[in-house]
Amino acid sequence: MKPATKSLTTSALLRNGEKGMILSAILQELQTELTAGITSKAQVVYFLANLRKLIEQFDQRSDYTLAPTKFFCDWALHPAMTWNPVGRRLLKTIDQAVGKSTEEAGALLHHMFSMEAFRDNLRSQLITHKLSADAISRTDPWLRFLRLYLRIIQNSPILDGKASLQQIDRIQVRLDERDMTDIPEGATFAFTIIWSFYKKREIIFEWKNQVLHPTDPKPGHFYQLKG
Repeated sequence: MKPATKSLTTSALLRNGEKGMILSAILQELQTELTAGITSKAQVVYFLANLRKLIEQFDQRSDYTLAPTKFFCDWALHPAMTWNPVGRRLLKTIDQAVGKSTEEAGALLHHMFSMEAFRDNLRSQLITHKLSADAISRTDPWLRFLRLYLRIIQNSPILDGKASLQQIDRIQVRLDERDMTDIPEGATFAFTIIWSFYKKREIIFEWKNQVLHPTDPKPGHFYQLKG
């Protein structure tokens, strides 16, 4: 009986010189997009594809640390999310929370998988690899990036591929740019992110994240968007 063959990652198979060249090329591609300004859906997909390569092959931190960033990248790169372990964990966690109350499910979602969590993950990745984080840190370019990202993922549901959950079997996100009423003083409304939770194609509940930002932001300050 032949011994089992150990599977090696692409990074492990590459020579050190090759890894250095590939890493340099990926970082250059990312910086080029950041410098030019990301203004189209095609640029968002290209940027996230390169970021996915970077963290998959060259980041030595634990998979637990990197999993949320990989998830958000994968979401933009696939027509549906049925296999991603973070997506499955999200569905399972929300499914358990819905069994208690929709309010608890919404609070949990906001804490774990809000788009501000996505933003924090992106900033961390860029800073770790010594890339410019202005496109993510500054409010206007981030809102532009987020609008484009939401337009990409709104047709890509997260699905319960194993049909093992009790309360929900599908999550879908969409962008709503209709004006909001009762905006707090000193704030500007950007758009609403609507998370819809389904069971057998019927909406069980929806969580609406209305994105607000300061009307007169101070230059050089990082603002956490409110929702």
